[in-house]
Amino acid sequence: MPSQEEPPEFSDPNLKKPKKLSPEHLNDAQKAVNVLGLDLVTRAYSKNWAHRGNALVQLRDILESHPESPKSDTRALWRAAIKVVERTLKDNVYQVFNLSVKVLKQLISDFAIKHRVTKGDMIFGVEKSMPILISKTGETINHQMQKLAKEFIVDLAMLPTVKPLALVPQHCVKPFSSTVAAKLGTSRCEIVENLLIALPIRDGSGFTVDNVMKFSREALQHSSGDVRNVAENIITALYKDYSKQVRKYLPPDTETARKKLKYRKLFQMFDEIDGKPSPEAEKQKKQEKEKKKDEQIKSLQKELNLLQEQSLQVAEMTRTASRSRIPTRLSYSAQRRTSMPKLEVLEKTCVFCGEFREGFTDAGLDVHYWKRCPLLMRCTHCKQIVEIAEFSKHLLEECESSENFMECSQCSEAIRLDVYNQHIARGRCSELDRDSQRHCPLCHCNIDDTEDDAWKKHAIYKCTKNSRRNKKQYI
Repeated sequence: MPSQEEPPEFSDPNLKKPKKLSPEHLNDAQKAVNVLGLDLVTRAYSKNWAHRGNALVQLRDILESHPESPKSDTRALWRAAIKVVERTLKDNVYQVFNLSVKVLKQLISDFAIKHRVTKGDMIFGVEKSMPILISKTGETINHQMQKLAKEFIVDLAMLPTVKPLALVPQHCVKPFSSTVAAKLGTSRCEIVENLLIALPIRDGSGFTVDNVMKFSREALQHSSGDVRNVAENIITALYKDYSKQVRKYLPPDTETARKKLKYRKLFQMFDEIDGKPSPEAEKQKKQEKEKKKDEQIKSLQKELNLLQEQSLQVAEMTRTASRSRIPTRLSYSAQRRTSMPKLEVLEKTCVFCGEFREGFTDAGLDVHYWKRCPLLMRCTHCKQIVEIAEFSKHLLEECESSENFMECSQCSEAIRLDVYNQHIARGRCSELDRDSQRHCPLCHCNIDDTEDDAWKKHAIYKCTKNSRRNKKQYI
């Protein structure tokens, strides 16, 4: 086959012959010299970019005209050509780099198909080329070169001779350190983002939730906002299909985590995908809850005022009974409670279950909280005393073992990660209406919270799994 005309940018009638190869270069390229000839390889190693371009033109013509031959000859030519392209891909002159990309594509597609290049040789060619191509995506001076490198990596991954090998995605998701240049970090993230559209996660694509999330998690630590933004886009896109798996690679969604901007933005995007209320709606709901709590406090204060009035009546009844020698029906404890000052009554009343005892000094209340209060329990993981109603929240956010738990989207209970899938698959938990119900983490029932003291009555009298409940008054 006749040689094609060399591109005009490499044509120069006054171009002098290239200098001889140095001993070091000759030793490095000896196998390529044996196959392609000393003149071509010398040009490829020349300091003059026109010579390097001419070497690629010659190589392109050799590849196009190569006849069917024994596998050993084809393999030798393949490896020699890869050696030359590996050298010229590092070129800083755009024209040389551009032609190197074209010759590499010719090698990996047309030549490989025509001459049935083996899988091992294909892997050899891709492994030699990918690190150089990836480094070129961080080019800061020649933006044309950077753009071409990014586009070619995506094209390379989709070539029918390369796609089944899944090598390009595996190279692209190798994590990089936070000290990598911002331009290179951004380009690498953008390549992964584009490749995930063309090659979604599935068997044989080269992408897995694990390797993509490990890559994105490291990119999220980069100091450049541009790098972090693309990493967030990758994680968010992945979350739409693999939400539970994605969360395992991130810190628990707590107030502490949301104080960091990078996690706050991610968790807010997760909330939007999950259809959760906005932070503003959550804030309003919290304000309404606080308002309800204030109203309950006011109601308690009214009750205490009423008790004080009753204490005066009881005192009068006691005096009358003493005179008439007719005993009253009020117990000594009740008389003492109603006759005591309001502040003292409060000090000797459990703030959780409302029980009053004269023995409730500071130490007495501590014992009550630790052993008997039916609205409290001891966390089996950190040994803290917590409210039963807040136990799931404690496990998810406060407990030292919180990293081992995940919230069930159905019942809101904190479930251990190692049994979470079984919990969901079992399908026994009932969906919780978060506006009107509370979920009991002990007996796993949903309690109607629209009635006054509904939760308190459940914990004290009805919950069969509460070892502290008042069994004598079980309803």
